[in-house]
Amino acid sequence: MPAAVLFDDPYLVSGLTLSPSRLLLLKASSVREQAEANATLAMRLCRVIAGQWRLAVRHILDLKCRSAAQRLGAFLLRIVDDGSDPASAELPVARRHLAARLRMTAETLSRSLQLVAVNGLH
Repeated sequence: MPAAVLFDDPYLVSGLTLSPSRLLLLKASSVREQAEANATLAMRLCRVIAGQWRLAVRHILDLKCRSAAQRLGAFLLRIVDDGSDPASAELPVARRHLAARLRMTAETLSRSLQLVAVNGLH
């Protein structure tokens, strides 16, 4: 959450890990001091913020402009694009987590999987 740290704003989201995780907590004041003193760190923080912005815009567009099947298809294609072997791409999370991520019920996810399969995406 670089934007919240840099601008001393409250965090707007929370998170949940699907597997055991470790967190690194840095003092916000120290991060701000270092960003002011180090242009490389400041630029990297700007890149992270820009990436988060793009992800948020993509997510909003997905939810507002695409059907459930279209959201699922776009997600599956992103997995293939990000993976090394498109022929053996696998779902990165359980189906119920995927349904929650795509803002649909498990039943809608099952119907959408059938629909994208009928259209050639397996």
